[in-house]
Amino acid sequence: MEDVPLVKRQTTLTKTIKFAYGCGEFSLFIIRIVEGFFLLEFLLDVAEISPVEAGNILLLSQLWDGITDPIIGKLSDSTRTRWGRRRPWIFFSSIPLALSYWLLWQVPTFITQNHLVYYYLGVLLLLNFVDTGVNVPYGSLTPELAPEYDERTLLTTIRFFCGMMGGIFGGFIHAILIDLYKRPEHSAHENEIAARRGFTLSASVLCPIIGILPLITAIFVRETRTNPIKRESVRNAIKSYFLGFRATFSNKAYILLLLIFLFSSTLINFIQSNLALWVKYVVKMDVDFPYFLLTVQGSAAVSMLLIERMSKRFGKKKTYWIGMFILFCNMIGIFFATETVPKTVVYLFCVLGGVGVATGLIIPWSMLPDVIDLDRLTTSKRREGELYSIFSLLQKVALALALALSGYALEGAGYLEPEERLQDDPLYQPEAVIWTLKTMVAGIPAAMVLMGCFVVYFYPIDQKRHAEILDLLRAKEDEDNANLEQEE
Repeated sequence: MEDVPLVKRQTTLTKTIKFAYGCGEFSLFIIRIVEGFFLLEFLLDVAEISPVEAGNILLLSQLWDGITDPIIGKLSDSTRTRWGRRRPWIFFSSIPLALSYWLLWQVPTFITQNHLVYYYLGVLLLLNFVDTGVNVPYGSLTPELAPEYDERTLLTTIRFFCGMMGGIFGGFIHAILIDLYKRPEHSAHENEIAARRGFTLSASVLCPIIGILPLITAIFVRETRTNPIKRESVRNAIKSYFLGFRATFSNKAYILLLLIFLFSSTLINFIQSNLALWVKYVVKMDVDFPYFLLTVQGSAAVSMLLIERMSKRFGKKKTYWIGMFILFCNMIGIFFATETVPKTVVYLFCVLGGVGVATGLIIPWSMLPDVIDLDRLTTSKRREGELYSIFSLLQKVALALALALSGYALEGAGYLEPEERLQDDPLYQPEAVIWTLKTMVAGIPAAMVLMGCFVVYFYPIDQKRHAEILDLLRAKEDEDNANLEQEE
């Protein structure tokens, strides 16, 4: 394999790069949103797996990610091809990602009910593995494409704005298609078969989009770097990764950012994982859920543009506090809502929730490239893949915690499966289940908001500090280049 040719670092993001880079997140967000909002409901009410079994599946699949995410991050750092370090991973993982997504939403009739647990566990292990092959190298492109402080916030905003567009598209299409074959006059068994057909139809529509868009990113985004990086064997790459853990976790700014991101991701995923069930059983407006979801995603997409401007004016820390304060107030209202709440109030909850979701996404991810620059200054190594892989891992851990703990909590509260519910009230659930859903949609996220805001106070990198880091990096690179010229 050839080394990546040394090229001058870009300081301007062209429209082609912005579009191609955004395509990757559009695809990934379809998976995030559909999985986050609908997977638990699918496993419980369509595949009819018990809440505990569903929790075990989701927890084990994320433990697998704990192994694959960091290793693929390190391997992508060490990859050397004429096409760069990241793009081959994105290119060759895209089609398997789409196929494994399609398999996730099937209820195979040739597998007995008792063995469905193993089917979904196997599919999720495959899906998470190839998702890592796209997601970690993709995220690692940010500091290479956007070297400046505000430019990174802009690129991160573009990334997640495109992601939200993917979430709006995928979430709304999925919500409409899964109910396409259901009819009020049908029996519960007939609607169960109809739901399975709906999930298959949705997966078939979204699968090609999920597979094609990351290919656009891989083909049209060009990687850039400022200095040659030494080759490493796979064995040495993995060994150096584990040795690099010490340096990684001695970086105070990175540790604080990990905590901020963990709290933000956990609150978002608890909301996502249980919102469909909350709408269905607490306020009993399940027919309107596609439009509630569209409102949340639309609000988040618009808020991202506002957050990018606020971040330039007030800084990332203050912007985070403002967005989280809005979300905290919203969580209080959601916690005390009942089935008598007006539909317009639920729409208001969705709008304000979108502001909080956008803040929790944009700010931590826009902080990460700044911390990576500090890491490069202190270690003299380029470890974007490693550091992004830990972020990706935490994102999946937060999703696993939300889904698994939700499953366990619902089982403990006495969640009724479809055949156990009252014939005259198919949306009936015991009072304990109702309060459990309120806690998971609003109570736990509110606690995460408070903890995240507390940790943000201690985060040390602002715009002035980042400018100092960049100056030191440039001086160090000039010195390294001068030494290389002398050696030649």
